[in-house]
Amino acid sequence: MTQIQKSTKEKSWYDLQEHPYFKAALNKVEHVKSFYDNMPVFPEITPRNLKGDSLKFDQLRDRKMIIVAIWSSKGRNSKMDLPVLLKKEAVLNKMEVQVVYLTDDEDYERWRKSNHLIGLGSNSYLLNVTDRDFIKNSYDVVSTPRYLLIDSKTRTIIELVGADPTLSDFMKKLKTKL
Repeated sequence: MTQIQKSTKEKSWYDLQEHPYFKAALNKVEHVKSFYDNMPVFPEITPRNLKGDSLKFDQLRDRKMIIVAIWSSKGRNSKMDLPVLLKKEAVLNKMEVQVVYLTDDEDYERWRKSNHLIGLGSNSYLLNVTDRDFIKNSYDVVSTPRYLLIDSKTRTIIELVGADPTLSDFMKKLKTKL
């Protein structure tokens, strides 16, 4: 490579680094890296279950982990996946893992009917508008179901996209996080 070719390559790399798109992409990468390096604490939220009870994370501190399953009664995948997770709850309880189901539904009746049909019970909560928007935007929930793994003592998010309970390696992946 000649000196001129080398100089031109260095100049073009420098020009690329100065381009606004390059700077914007670099900024986005740093933002995402910072987010994962400084994983946020799951917020104190106030959803209600069918009985009207609020979710109290402090009551789950004796568990090793919380799986927050964000679902929607409109979503076909939620209706297929959640019964599978529900069947695994007995084993999860022995592992000291608590499952909490949060719906992003806006329609109370549809949520109530789906909740009953799936059989989720009192660990299924309807998010209020503020909590729903915060969770969707803060944790990039664009599709459901979505499984967040949370440290029950600190409410620190362990994993933003937890393992899919319908896959055969779900329990194995979960055990590595405990």
